[in-house]
Amino acid sequence: MSRIAIFSEVSAYTASQLPQTTVAAVEQRDAVAVICGQSGWVKRAADALTAGACALVVAAPQYAPPQEVARLIETAGKRPVVLDRPRLPADVADAARPPTPHAVVIDAGGPAATLSSVAADAAGWGRTLAGELVMRQTSMSLHALVALCESRTGVAVTLAVSAMEGPVFLDGHALHATRTRVTADELDDTVVLRWEDRHGVREQPRVFETAARRSLRRVVDALRSAVEVHDLPELLHDVLLADALLSGTPASR
Repeated sequence: MSRIAIFSEVSAYTASQLPQTTVAAVEQRDAVAVICGQSGWVKRAADALTAGACALVVAAPQYAPPQEVARLIETAGKRPVVLDRPRLPADVADAARPPTPHAVVIDAGGPAATLSSVAADAAGWGRTLAGELVMRQTSMSLHALVALCESRTGVAVTLAVSAMEGPVFLDGHALHATRTRVTADELDDTVVLRWEDRHGVREQPRVFETAARRSLRRVVDALRSAVEVHDLPELLHDVLLADALLSGTPASR
C-alpha cells in the first residue's frame, strides 16, 4: 500500500510522520496539508484545498467566525478535515460519551482574549457529553456568562464561561449513575477523563503518543477507509453557541 504524502507548515507534524504510512511532500497538491491554527487559519486551509490538497489537518485551531467555518465546509466537500483541538482531543471525546446523562455542567474560563475559543470548547464538551445543543437562555452572573441549553434528546446542559487572569481551564460533568468528568488544564497541557460511581474513581489511561501523531492517524484512516470526518460541522455547532453565549443571544441553526 502506497504511503500518503504529508505537506506540513507545522514543525511538530513534520517530526511526527508515521514512517510506515506517510511520506513528506514538497507541495500541497494530492497531499494532506497540515495548517497552523493561528489567526487566519480558515483562509490558509481554503487556499490549500484550492491548491489541490486531498485532506487537511489543522493544528490547534483558534476561534473562527461561523460564516468562515461554513464556507470552509463547502470548500472541503468530501475531503477529510481533521481538527487537532488541544482542549477537545478526539480520542478523549470518543471515550467520554456516556449513556444519556441526567444533566451536564461545563465550567470554563481564561483571559479575556481567549474567551471565544474557551466558549467554543465548552460548547464542544457539552455537545460531546449530551449531544447537539440548542441554547434556550443566557444570563450574566457576577463572575460568569451562563447559557442554559438543551440537547436534542432533552438533556439540560449548563455552560458557564468566565474571564479571569491565569491559564485556561475547563471542568465538565455529566451526571448519571456513573458520573463522567473531564478536566482540561493548560498548565500541564492535559485533558483528563474520569468516571466516578459508588465503587470509586477510574481514570482513562494516559496516552503517550503525541497529538500530532494521533491526528495524522485519523486523517490517514479517513482517507483509506473513506470514513466521514465531522470535525468541521462540529466546530460550526460550537462556534455558533460560543457567539450566542458571548453576545447574550440564544443561537439558532
